Amino acid sequence: MCSYCPKQAYYLKKNSKTYPENRCILITFHDRQSESSVTNLYNKFSEDYHKYLRSIKVIPKGHPVFLYNSLGSFTDDRYTNDIVKDLSLLSMKTNVTKNNNKLNIEFKAIFCKGQKERAKDKKFNVIVLVTEDIKGYQADIEHKGGAWKNDYPHTNVCRGSLNSLWGAPYEIGSTYTLKNKEIPADVVDIKNSKIIILVLESDNKRIVGFDEYKL
Repeated sequence: MCSYCPKQAYYLKKNSKTYPENRCILITFHDRQSESSVTNLYNKFSEDYHKYLRSIKVIPKGHPVFLYNSLGSFTDDRYTNDIVKDLSLLSMKTNVTKNNNKLNIEFKAIFCKGQKERAKDKKFNVIVLVTEDIKGYQADIEHKGGAWKNDYPHTNVCRGSLNSLWGAPYEIGSTYTLKNKEIPADVVDIKNSKIIILVLESDNKRIVGFDEYKL
């Protein structure tokens, strides 16, 4: 809700268009409540997520924070471009069925051809997130004391995890399932939401693969 949100969103959206297809995913974590009592962006999961990353000194304190691949805080395109040029480690497939406000999710990741050796001796977790595109309050973007907006489009807003803060241990090649998981209460409209699957290295939380499913 502070004026940083639109600038971050513009920067990320602009640069994501320059990356190879299926090599970039955007998620926004609003981890601090606005002074206003009408915020609909904040959720407890995002706050806990940032607290943990700061505790292990992965990201610095303060706002805004650009987090690429769960490692470091960068606004330098050169670093981002180096990441997306890496060969994909995993090929991932997700299937989701919805019954009212409950979800059944089935997910499987396999190593891409010739990439298994890169993951030698590594352990992984899988985390299942829900994001949503919403319209909400937003402070004056130009810092000119203008009125707050109540219909600013905030995109890819994290609404929480369906399987805890850092997910569950996952063995590459196996099928991971979640059954009858309730949609997070913060979700306003499920039609504007996505399921985001992240596979991370268990020790340093580095993201090594992702998939997304539009609900």
